[in-house]
Amino acid sequence: MTYLEICESVLEEINGRGDTIPSIDLGRDPNGDLYVTDPTQRNIIRWVNDLYVQIQQQNLYATFMQERGVLFTTVPDQMRYEPAAGNVRVVDKTSLYLTRPGHEGRLPIEVRDYAAWIQNQRAGNLANIKGTPISIIKAPQEDWIVFPVPTQVWDVNGDWWREPTRFEEATDEPIWAAEYHDILKWRTLLLLATEFTEEGTANVILERAKMMLMPLERAFKKRYSHVQTNYGASPLL
Repeated sequence: MTYLEICESVLEEINGRGDTIPSIDLGRDPNGDLYVTDPTQRNIIRWVNDLYVQIQQQNLYATFMQERGVLFTTVPDQMRYEPAAGNVRVVDKTSLYLTRPGHEGRLPIEVRDYAAWIQNQRAGNLANIKGTPISIIKAPQEDWIVFPVPTQVWDVNGDWWREPTRFEEATDEPIWAAEYHDILKWRTLLLLATEFTEEGTANVILERAKMMLMPLERAFKKRYSHVQTNYGASPLL
């Protein structure tokens, strides 16, 4: 389901009418009028997005947060690079390797310590060295230093975990498998039930949401159970 469809499914659970939500934009149009005026709909839009971020934050090293591909591509005579992949939070340094576009084969590449790199730079030991990269260094400015300075185009490949993100468009979908998208619906209903002044209505919504959510979250945790816990010996950057 898309972001908008999840929001509308929450609304349908409340009133059963299948009403549409005109937009996921909580701002105002050029005339200064709200795109969405209904208070309940505004809460649904906000809470679905907040809960989406919360679930990602609670599962930072779950497999659905993991990506694998080209971290960045070098160009001749350039030393520093920003991750071309975008949204890179933590990199698994044991997964990194080099490939040349259009060629088979891989070359290992090691990760060096930034402080040691600076000391060697000050001593002049690394000045003007160019060639096939053998190491990369994570700089404090979130970019990467490649050594030696490459003379050819290389892809630096590896695994990384992404930053939690928010829904931006109505057509955006959660990054986990589709069979677990309803987690956002039922979690939002748990929050929304507190908005109802009629105790009977609130209790009905709460009980239904709890009943539907428990087995779904159990299956979700079982599928996405990988978590990096040994930070002291972690191979992460």
